[in-house]
Amino acid sequence: ACATCDGFLFRGKDVAVIGGGDHAMEDALHLARSSRRVTVVHRRDSFRASKILAAKVLNHSTIQVKWNARVESFHGRDGLSHLMLRSDRSEKAERLDVAGAFVAIGHEPQVG
Repeated sequence: ACATCDGFLFRGKDVAVIGGGDHAMEDALHLARSSRRVTVVHRRDSFRASKILAAKVLNHSTIQVKWNARVESFHGRDGLSHLMLRSDRSEKAERLDVAGAFVAIGHEPQVG
């Protein structure tokens, strides 16, 4: 999904952005303008994004970050209701309730 194209569909709702690069940071900041809460899910303990974009995300009041986490599955019936995340550190599973998810992991995802 495209945050700039489809973000308005999630006005007032909780959404997730998956990734840690510049594109993910830009999506999170765009979505934070209208969504109730934005959760950035990132598989590392630091972003690959530029320091300026990362700082804007980290200091934004409606954006939270799930570090060292990966999305295991997407769930919902008539639309997305939640993601199941898994911590890369503890292997603990966590449910994240969201109405939308925006995947910003690049053209050649590094999933290992």
